[in-house]
Amino acid sequence: MFMFGADALGLLMWFGDVQGARAGVAKVLDAHKRELASVKQGTSSAEGACMETAGSMGVVCSVMLAMGDFNMLRDYITHSLAGALLTDEDVRTGISAMFDTMPLLKWKQEDGYKHSSLESIMLAARSISAMLDMDTEANRDALREWLPPPEVILRITEKETMWAAHCGASHPALLCARLYGERLGRWEAARDLAAGLLCNEDFQPLMRTEAYRQMGCALAALQDSAAANQAAWDALAEAKKGGYVWLQMLSLHDVLRCCGQADEADARSQLDAVMQELSAPPDEVEAIVTSMREPL
Repeated sequence: MFMFGADALGLLMWFGDVQGARAGVAKVLDAHKRELASVKQGTSSAEGACMETAGSMGVVCSVMLAMGDFNMLRDYITHSLAGALLTDEDVRTGISAMFDTMPLLKWKQEDGYKHSSLESIMLAARSISAMLDMDTEANRDALREWLPPPEVILRITEKETMWAAHCGASHPALLCARLYGERLGRWEAARDLAAGLLCNEDFQPLMRTEAYRQMGCALAALQDSAAANQAAWDALAEAKKGGYVWLQMLSLHDVLRCCGQADEADARSQLDAVMQELSAPPDEVEAIVTSMREPL
C-alpha cells in the first residue's frame, strides 16, 4: 500500500500540502526504483510486484498530475516496473502471469466486469510516456498509430473496477483524452472520453472532478464557453464532496478562465477562502497553476 502513494494523495488533496506530497512521492519513487533494480538483478520477481505496479498507476501518478510535476512523473516512468512494461518482455511476461493466478486479478464476470487488465495498465503507462515526449510531428504520427479509438478506451471505464477505486487524472480515459486534445487537436474525442467516464462512474469524486475538468478544457477548446463554465462549476461541486481543497482551488481557476462577469465575483470569493485552507504558500500555488496551463 505504501508503494501506491496514498499518503501523498491525501496530503495534497485534503490539505494542499505540496511540500509534504512531494516528499511522499519521492519516497514512493525511490521504492519503485529499488524494486525495478531488484527485478533486474534477479533477487525478486516482477510477478510479486504486480499490485504495486497497478496501484501506483492509479494513485501516485494522479498526485503528480494534480501537481503538474512532470519531472517526478518522468522519474517514475523511467525507473519503475510500470515503465519497464513498455520495453522489457520479461517484466511484461511476469506481471501478465499474475492475471492468470492471483484470485483478485483473474476475477472476471460473464458480462465482462473485472478488476483490471494488463492492457489497460500498459495503456496508462504508454500514455504517460507519450505525454512526456516532445510534441513533434513524428511523435504525433506515432500517437495516431497506437492510440485506441474512444469507444475502446471507454470499455475500461465501464468494465474495469480497479480504476474507480482510487484513480484521478491518471485514469487511462483521461490520459488518452489529454493526448487526443492537446497533442492531436481532436477535442471532440477528448470531450467524449470525459463524458463517457462520467456516465460510467457515479460516485468517485476524485475521478469525477478530474473528468469534469478535462471536459471543461475540451469544451473551451471547442469554443463552447457556457458549457465549459458549467463543467468547471460541476468539477468544483465534485471536489467539495470529497473535501479536496486542492482540486477545489484548481476548479475555481478553471471557472475564472471561462466564466462571465456574473460568476467572477463568486468564484474569486470562493477561491480566496480555499486558498486559506491550503498548506502551500500562495506563490508556490500560483507557480503550479501557471505551469499547468501550458499544453503538453
